[in-house]
Amino acid sequence: MFDLQSNKTEYISELKTALIAEYDAFYKKYREHHIYAFSLVLDEFLTPQYTTVSTEKSLLTEQENKFQYLPERDKWLVEKWQYRHQIDGGINYLSHKMATFFQQSRLSLTQTTSVERDQENMLIFYLEAMRAARSEIFQLTPKQSAQVLFFIWKPTSPEFSVKSLEALNTSSSLLYEAIASLKSQQIVKPKTKLKLTTIEKDLLIDLAQVLEIEPYDDMEIAQHAYMLSLEPYFLEISPYIQHLINDIAAMDSGELVLQKWDIQARIQQFYNI
Repeated sequence: MFDLQSNKTEYISELKTALIAEYDAFYKKYREHHIYAFSLVLDEFLTPQYTTVSTEKSLLTEQENKFQYLPERDKWLVEKWQYRHQIDGGINYLSHKMATFFQQSRLSLTQTTSVERDQENMLIFYLEAMRAARSEIFQLTPKQSAQVLFFIWKPTSPEFSVKSLEALNTSSSLLYEAIASLKSQQIVKPKTKLKLTTIEKDLLIDLAQVLEIEPYDDMEIAQHAYMLSLEPYFLEISPYIQHLINDIAAMDSGELVLQKWDIQARIQQFYNI
């Protein structure tokens, strides 16, 4: 059972180890892509969800597919970063371990001041673990990691993300850019939902169902999307859905260009815009 009050040092060490391992995996895979930021993502209840990085190579240029790469305006919008750590263990294990504790502790905290104090203690906990991990990572890869910003992403609290940037990193032009970008982010007013035809709705439902078939197979999903692109009605549907299907059909070194979570997010967008 996770218990921060009794075992804070132990859990900081455990989280630090997980962060280092996941950063190392990202570094080995994407170091040639020039990683510019590494983030631990929390949910609204302060439970860790995953770690993620973004790279200079993943940013959009005018010649590239705008649905495959990250637009410059989203450079610091962590939910849209392409590379997430999705292997069992590490942060994923800690997330399950901490969820029950958080649920029980929230039920026991009835006063607003107690809730706020509990949240503040957890945020300090994450900062301590991230700071310890960053320090060790810098010792292992000093030249490369010195160019990477470390921070904690809490979607419902951009001000905390800014504080974590300031607390974990030394002054640099990249740091000022990130802080300015996060501070300028505003809540976007909901737009009118896109009117989908029956065919488009059925197609999106079909895509969503294919993603849930076990075992998950990149080749089968790409093949399914390719076959959809050959249907006679394909050119009559929304060009945005056409782009999505073409992107799902695209593969790189035997893997889908889009990951499962990214495809699901883009499918959902058609119901949110």
